[in-house]
Amino acid sequence: MIRKVAAAVLTAMALAACAPGGTAPAPSAQDGSTLTIWTTANGPGKELFTAYGSEFERSHRGVKVNILYMADADVKQKVQAALVAKNLPEIVAWYGGSFLTPLVEAGALADLTPHIEADGKWREGMLPHAFDNYTVNGKIYMVPTESPIVQLFYNKDLFTRAGIARPPATFDELLEAIGKLKAAGITPVTLDGKDGWPLQEWFTYFAMRDGGANLIHDAMAGKVAWTAEPFVQAARRTKQVIDAGAFQKGHMGTGYDEAMANFYGGRAAMVLSGTWITSSLTATENKEILARTGVFDFPTTGGPGTVADVQGGPNGALGVSASAPDKALAWEFVKGATSAELAGKLAEQALLLMPNKVTIDKAKTPDLFDELVDKLPGYTGYNLFWNEILPPRHNTEFTNLQNSMAIGEITPERMMSDFAAYMKAHPA
Repeated sequence: MIRKVAAAVLTAMALAACAPGGTAPAPSAQDGSTLTIWTTANGPGKELFTAYGSEFERSHRGVKVNILYMADADVKQKVQAALVAKNLPEIVAWYGGSFLTPLVEAGALADLTPHIEADGKWREGMLPHAFDNYTVNGKIYMVPTESPIVQLFYNKDLFTRAGIARPPATFDELLEAIGKLKAAGITPVTLDGKDGWPLQEWFTYFAMRDGGANLIHDAMAGKVAWTAEPFVQAARRTKQVIDAGAFQKGHMGTGYDEAMANFYGGRAAMVLSGTWITSSLTATENKEILARTGVFDFPTTGGPGTVADVQGGPNGALGVSASAPDKALAWEFVKGATSAELAGKLAEQALLLMPNKVTIDKAKTPDLFDELVDKLPGYTGYNLFWNEILPPRHNTEFTNLQNSMAIGEITPERMMSDFAAYMKAHPA
């Protein structure tokens, strides 16, 4: 993707920055300074982001905040063009993995490490692994604005009907649960097979469980072969789940909205998805949907990976251009939008997981969200989404091979050997 999250990331920052009671950045005397910001915020997020820019101007005498709103695809195009022209704006919203590396290698982003280390109080407000996805060679280049993770959501009522006493904790238990649900006439899992990335989430989790959280990072660094047993095993397990009948009929042609409607409508017992769906569950007019929804960690396989290793984590971030005339001023903008206090207010208002140590009033939030907030600090190993880790053309090749494997055209072994050959012939 960048999932359904891209707009939410910037909305999150805008909400947090404008939250009542938030502390304004310290006054500044940079008369005539301008901060240009590229953002994908839209809808209510656009209005809130505009309000934050106005407040920043009021609290920093003589500073002009110039915000340019655009679609996600447009931001990507403009950043690429800006790299060539060497005119990146003072502050830009961007992503980790394969998206971040080119900007760092081009020297386009400022190293924020000195600013972060100089402000221990602000840094203490972030979760321990908040910067992992934005650190290159020991230097931090961006500050995350949200922390969605991928989890298995399930329908408690359908589990009870199928005689499943508790969510599966192991791969064998997962297969057993799939069998029980099918025997009860219930679709075990709904899947958006049309877009590719939802099935990648299954593969990625299996790879993390069989090879550990560092497996994919090591493969990208050339330290581990793409044909290593954990990758092949991950492909085998993915096919095993498919062959067990886990997904709905015609799942390879099902889109995101239809797949999620299967879960919301009680037509499927599970969905592997990002925690951003908690806001959708809460917003639905049918409150019973939220009440019957539970969440559990992706099962273990007996490999070195544990439930503390998750997909997602701190994702979507703000960076400062290396050519910004006043990097300290730009940092103040970023810092003011990412404090723990403001993140806590945002978590309550928008039900978004944050990369901060937040305190929320649980009387105002649903139990499902509270459970996710409580569990977040315990996760220690993060993998970005597969289509952010891989550059676009590599991801396209992987998706094509994955889909061929899913429908039985090639074996799991062939899937990974062909991908390894492609990666060797087409280095990043």
